[in-house]
Amino acid sequence: MYFDDNTLEFNKVLNLLLPFCQTNLGKQRALEIKPTNELDLINQMLNEVECAYDASVKYGDLPLGSFKDVKNPVMRAQIGGVLSPDELVDISGTLYCARNILKYFQDLGNNKINFSALNDYVSNIKAIKKLEDDINSMISPDLRINDNASMELFKIRRKLKMEETHLRNYMNSMLSSKASMLQENLIASRDGHLTLPVRAEYKNQIKGIVRDSSSSGTTYYIEPDEAYKISVLIEQIKVDEKNEEQQILRSLSLIIASNAEQILLNLKNIVALDLIFAKAKYALNHNMVKPNINDEGIIDIKAGAHPLIDDSIVVKNDVKLGIDYDTIIITGPNTGGKTVLLKMVGLITLMMQSGMFVPCNEGTKLNVFDNIFSDIGDEQSIEQSLSTFSSHLTNISRIIDKFTYNSLVLLDEVGSGTDPKEGASLAIAIIDYLTKKGGRVITTTHYSDLKAFAYDNPRIINASVEFQVETLKPTYKLQIGVASALINKIDEENEKISAIKQDYIHKINEYNQKLAELNKSRHEIEANYDNIVAKAKKEASLILDEAKSKSEEILKELNKLKDDKYFEEHKLASLKHDVRNLSVNDKEEKLFNDKINVGDLVYIKSYQTTGEVKKIKNDKYEVQCGRFTMTFNLNEISLESHQVTKPKKEVKKKSTTLVTKTSSAKMTLDLRGYRYEEVASALDKFIDDAYLANMPLVYVIHGFGTGAVRDAVYKYLKKSSYVKSYRFGGEGEGLNGCTVVYLK
Repeated sequence: MYFDDNTLEFNKVLNLLLPFCQTNLGKQRALEIKPTNELDLINQMLNEVECAYDASVKYGDLPLGSFKDVKNPVMRAQIGGVLSPDELVDISGTLYCARNILKYFQDLGNNKINFSALNDYVSNIKAIKKLEDDINSMISPDLRINDNASMELFKIRRKLKMEETHLRNYMNSMLSSKASMLQENLIASRDGHLTLPVRAEYKNQIKGIVRDSSSSGTTYYIEPDEAYKISVLIEQIKVDEKNEEQQILRSLSLIIASNAEQILLNLKNIVALDLIFAKAKYALNHNMVKPNINDEGIIDIKAGAHPLIDDSIVVKNDVKLGIDYDTIIITGPNTGGKTVLLKMVGLITLMMQSGMFVPCNEGTKLNVFDNIFSDIGDEQSIEQSLSTFSSHLTNISRIIDKFTYNSLVLLDEVGSGTDPKEGASLAIAIIDYLTKKGGRVITTTHYSDLKAFAYDNPRIINASVEFQVETLKPTYKLQIGVASALINKIDEENEKISAIKQDYIHKINEYNQKLAELNKSRHEIEANYDNIVAKAKKEASLILDEAKSKSEEILKELNKLKDDKYFEEHKLASLKHDVRNLSVNDKEEKLFNDKINVGDLVYIKSYQTTGEVKKIKNDKYEVQCGRFTMTFNLNEISLESHQVTKPKKEVKKKSTTLVTKTSSAKMTLDLRGYRYEEVASALDKFIDDAYLANMPLVYVIHGFGTGAVRDAVYKYLKKSSYVKSYRFGGEGEGLNGCTVVYLK
């Protein structure tokens, strides 16, 4: 299978295995591990590690203390070589290690611990106790061949010891007998020969060989003839000893040669067990689990951790692929979290395909891929003088050439390093191709076009790396589907807004239509105003004439009654005067009395409240409402039907409500005395009422105090969708004890 070790840094994971290997050969094997795509082999390796894991937990480490790499000495013995004592001792230690391993697994079996997955290794290890004992009996721990290694060696060394004693005794006797001739009473060694330090004047009186003299010429070091003869005999005996030792070593080497195949087989299987147990101890030390593997393209990583990041700080993430979607597009801040996640998925997969447990939770499922491709980082190829973009493009080209449907592809900032539009289009084309070919793809991006592309493709999902707004720090937690969910929510909100917009457009059209009809009617009325008034006067005169006529008739009848004693004549005269003076009022009143003057009270339609006109200029009316003066057009106000005489100014206690409208909305909310938790609900109703009443601004009085109420106010205003902006009050507005809120 293909994978890019330099990019994913899988070699660093293998280095983490080394401290758990007990043998140098095991460490060497660990660094040589290569992932495989053979499902059955991976299953077998994982089962072996699981077995070693259980054995380590229940019965401790595999006993490998005396193991040595004896491959070369054993192979040399096979071709007739004679091994040295230290090599033989190493082989003995390795044979002892083999016996200990067999005992270890025998104890496991006796304790009902299943190690069936390791049977193939254990069954290939054999104890060769006779050879082990022979080596130990012939060679001592200090690497000296024992005297009893052979009868001949025993005799030779006994003879050697006798002659060495003979030589020492002779030399001691010479010290006594020749003491007056000696410079010092001692035996001196010169070039391996025992000599006497004879004074110069006596050098000819002792027969022997001069081996040395002092620089002053006063002392000669003489080996006596008899001592020389004994020394020659000793040297001959040592040669015999050496020859016998070589014969013993040769005989042991021949025995090793005859057992070489089994020793080498022991060696191979012990090293294999060392590596398996190292994987198990590594997993045990880092709380790793055995993953469930498949060849269906399914990845379901549960709380996966990057194996190269310290356990105490690593962020764990869930990653799914191959079930509902085949490609994940990850967005988020440029803080390294996305790249770490890509490498985490790649390394966990490589660990599984190397027969290792993975840093995840139980239930993790991993697919066995043919290839794991990665294009991570922006390193430039110095040798090829490639730019960042060209380097990425070269990697992508290689990936596409070697890509198979059962491949995992990890791309970091795909399409980056060029024009954003071109890069986004290229990234979409690459991801679309790989997804359609059946691969599993995880890519990071900052292109918004890719997010939209994922939203429209059912086999691709958006994801993001979480970022805490409160702390302005990333959490490195992967949130799969969050970006898609946000897009769905935006679409839903857009639909709602569109519906509301259409409703308002419909209402506005209805309003404009009715307004046009009213304006048309008004214009028609104003155009016919004179005719209507004249007609009304004429009709009124006719009615009045008729009334007069009837009144005269009534008066005639009343005259007939004037002789009645109860009739009051002065009342009759008054009645006649009133009847005869009935007439139509000539004073014309304007049908639409829109004339507004300074000092008039007017009704402000949008605010549903009243105010006093302070100034009129160019059809603009400045109206004072409480403390505030605002400018309106004529159509925004109307003359109050009941003008009242302004009362004299009185000294009053300041009201907490500056302006009261006809509805429940107020321009000021006094929160002094409120508790922190009561502020939000009070503000909620107040802002809602003001917003519905179309007020441009309101006042919130929170006082100075401890600042708790003010903090609650500002916390609410930051989140309110109705608030445009806000500030502290100015002169005459309460200063910092009041907040002026501008509504949208």
